[in-house]
Amino acid sequence: MSDSIYDENGQFTSEYKVKVTTHPVIYHITKVIFETKKKNENINARDIYSTFFKELKNSSKSFYELQGEAFDQAELVQHGLHMINCTMYQFFPSVVQIRSLDETYLEINKNFWGYYFYLNGIDGAKQAAAEKQISVWEAAKFFANEYWKFGQSEFMETIALGYQYLLENEAKEGVKDKIRFDAIPELLERFNYSNKVILGYCYFLGLSAQSGKKGEEIEDIHARLARLPYVDINREYEELLGPLQDFSLHTIFDELVWRFNGKIEVREIQIPNSERTVSEYSFKNHGVLFTDDRTVNTLNDSEEIFTKAMERFGHQFEEKKYDATKTFKTGVCAANIRAQADAKATGLAGGFFDSYLPLIFSAANLIARENISWSGHLKIQIPLQQFLGGLNYDLGELIWAFQSSILFKNQKPRDHIEHLEMFDFMAECKSKVLEFYHRYPAKCRELAIQKNHWSVFPHLQSEVDEREAILNSIGQSLGYHYPTENLASEYILKALIIFGYFCSLCETIIFQDEGSVLQ
Repeated sequence: MSDSIYDENGQFTSEYKVKVTTHPVIYHITKVIFETKKKNENINARDIYSTFFKELKNSSKSFYELQGEAFDQAELVQHGLHMINCTMYQFFPSVVQIRSLDETYLEINKNFWGYYFYLNGIDGAKQAAAEKQISVWEAAKFFANEYWKFGQSEFMETIALGYQYLLENEAKEGVKDKIRFDAIPELLERFNYSNKVILGYCYFLGLSAQSGKKGEEIEDIHARLARLPYVDINREYEELLGPLQDFSLHTIFDELVWRFNGKIEVREIQIPNSERTVSEYSFKNHGVLFTDDRTVNTLNDSEEIFTKAMERFGHQFEEKKYDATKTFKTGVCAANIRAQADAKATGLAGGFFDSYLPLIFSAANLIARENISWSGHLKIQIPLQQFLGGLNYDLGELIWAFQSSILFKNQKPRDHIEHLEMFDFMAECKSKVLEFYHRYPAKCRELAIQKNHWSVFPHLQSEVDEREAILNSIGQSLGYHYPTENLASEYILKALIIFGYFCSLCETIIFQDEGSVLQ
C-alpha cells in the first residue's frame, strides 16, 4: 500500500482514516461505536463490548462476501480493526475493566479471521466430492493454509489467531463427553491422599495442561483442553492468582523438576546496563521440599517426592478455600504467565512429568488426558495397570490375566482379597500363580523363554518360603518396603507383589525342574 496513507508524522492521514472506517467491512463496527457514543448516555461497558463483538461477525461476513477481492482489501481491513479498537477504548474507557486494549485487539483478530475462515469452510465442505466428505472445520483449515500463508511456513500473527479459533472451536464441537473433573479428586480420595495433596495435584494438572503430550498433534491438544474446565486466562488470572504467593508455588515446582532429575534449558534474560542475567525458571534444590539432596532413583522415591510437592502446593489452596476446579484453573493461569517470559521451558517442564508420574497420580492423569474412568477397578488394579503399561506388551497382558485369577472368581470380585494382611496376600498369590501355570503351561513357558520379565525375583520352591525374598527384591528395585506407611503404598506394594510372583514363576520355569517344583 502506498506511503501516501501516512502523514509527515508517520500517522494515518485523515482521508485514509475516513476511507478505512467507512469501508463496507469495517463500517459494521464503526457504526456501533459512533452511534452508541452519540446517545450520550451512561453506557455499560459489558453492553458495548458484547454488541461490538456481535457486529464483528457481520464484518467477517462482509469480508467473506468480497471473495477474491478480500486479498487486496486485507491490509486496509487490518488497519480498520486496529483503529476501531483504539476508538472504542477512547470513547468508552471503562471497557478496560473487561480486557486491556492489546488483549481485545488479539480477541478481535481471533474472532474476525476465525469466522471468516469458518464461512469459507462451509463452502469448501459443500463443494467436496461425496467420496471425500470433510467437516466444515477441516475445509476451513485447508482454506486458511492454502490461501493465507502467502508462501510462508507460518501465518502472520493476526491471521494465526483466526486459525487458533478454528482449532479451539473444532475441539469444542467434537467433545462428546466433558470430563467430570471431580473424578480426579475422587480417585485420589480412594487411596486416602489428603485434601492438600489433592488440591496440589489439581494445580499441577493445570500447570501442565497446555503442554503437548507424547504423540499429540496440535488438534489433539485443543480437543483435550476442550474436555477440561474452561479458563478465561485474561479475565480470571487476577482473581485466581491474586490471593496467592506465586513465587512460593514456582519455587516448589522448579525444585520438583530438579528432584526428578529434569534437565531443561532456560532462557537467560540480560539485565540492562549489567552483566547479570535472570531467568523465569530456576531448576535446582531450593530446600523447600526436603533439606537433603535426594532425587528420584526408585519408583517409591517418585511417590514420596511428588506427594510432598503436591502437599506443599496444596497448603495455600486449602488455606484460601479453593476447590479442585478453581485450583486447576489457577495452574493454567500460572503456566501461561510464566510462558510469557520463557515459553519453551514452560512447555518442556509441563510435559516432562508424563513419563515419570507415580502410579496412582498417573492413573489420575489419564482421566484428564483421555477421560478414562477408574470407578470399575479394584484399588489394587489401578497401580498395577499403570505399572504394567511400561512393560513388554505380552508380559503385561499375561500378568493382567493372572491378577484376575487372584482378585476375581466367576467374574465377581473376591472382596476380602484386597484387605488381606500382606503375608496372607502373598500366600494367596503363590497359590494362584501355580494354579495359573497349570491352566496355561504353554503360554507361561513361551513367555518365560522370551526373558522379558525381571530376573531379580526368586525361584518358587515348595519347601522354601519366598515371601521375604520377594519383598526384598521389590524393596531393592522399586523402593517399596513392608510394613507400608499409608494406604496408597499398601495397595501399590500389593500390585507389585502380583508382578513379583509372576516374575518368580518365569524364573522357576527357566531354571528349575518343572516336575519337582511347580506342584
